[in-house]
Amino acid sequence: MASGVLLASAAAVLLANLPVAWPLRMLAELLWWSGSGFELWRVWRRYQGVAALRLHADGSVDIEAPDGARSSGIMANGTVSLSTLAWFRYRGADGRVYAEPMSRNTQDCDDWRRFRVICRHVAAC
Repeated sequence: MASGVLLASAAAVLLANLPVAWPLRMLAELLWWSGSGFELWRVWRRYQGVAALRLHADGSVDIEAPDGARSSGIMANGTVSLSTLAWFRYRGADGRVYAEPMSRNTQDCDDWRRFRVICRHVAAC
């Protein structure tokens, strides 16, 4: 969340310094902050709605909410897996695509290796 706020702020500074009339700059700022705020709110709301994710070998995903309710999903294209970081994208039961940042837990590298193998096998990465 902090990185999203910082990047939105940096872009707002760039918009404020555009070489156009000030009413257009203000309109651009208003549109930028509205869009950024909505996206950050969606990320925060989804973050609060997921307690755990379980990825299966076929690319299906079990999603557990903080209240214990479970739903299913599927791994979506656009998942990025690096050696120690990943941006895991999945499609929930509601049809929307969500993303979760992940990092390798150095204590348990087997799970990370399984995740990377599943990414290659499903070809979503």
